[in-house]
Amino acid sequence: MNTRNRQLELAALVGYGLPLGRSLVYGAAGVGYLNGRQLGEYRYTAHYSGLLGSETYFYSYRSYQALGLPAEVGILSPKNRAGGRWGLTFQANFNPEQTVYCALVSYWLGVSGKSNR
Repeated sequence: MNTRNRQLELAALVGYGLPLGRSLVYGAAGVGYLNGRQLGEYRYTAHYSGLLGSETYFYSYRSYQALGLPAEVGILSPKNRAGGRWGLTFQANFNPEQTVYCALVSYWLGVSGKSNR
């Protein structure tokens, strides 16, 4: 969930990981649903008088829903004592409405690759 842009993505991904020393490098792709809003083309200004007087800028937004093709690549750290891994991931969701790119910091629990180190 991206709270700044009010976007929610639900995705199912299938991927493959390769050991890199004690770390794990992986790639995944799948299908996803995206519900969000896109910054509109028009901007309007509200003027109001107050003690300091100021202007406030507002932008119009357009809500959308789309099915897309999410893809991600990332690296996971070696397992810690609890069996989890920290990860750094780059993800993109390609869809007809609004392509979304983001970098993620994640914590993985459970099975993540063939390496048991």
